[in-house]
Amino acid sequence: METTLVLKPIPKGSPLLLKDGILVFTGEVEGDVEAALRRDREARSRKLIGS
Repeated sequence: METTLVLKPIPKGSPLLLKDGILVFTGEVEGDVEAALRRDREARSRKLIGS
């Protein structure tokens, strides 16, 4: 399964801020974030255990 992240500029300013050398997203999230995080964690776990 391939996941795509689309960033769109918004007219009121950028939701990206630079804090202590780290780029931080401060905008609103669309979609099911919990499910996306769970899928990513599961994929990283499988990669670490070699399956």
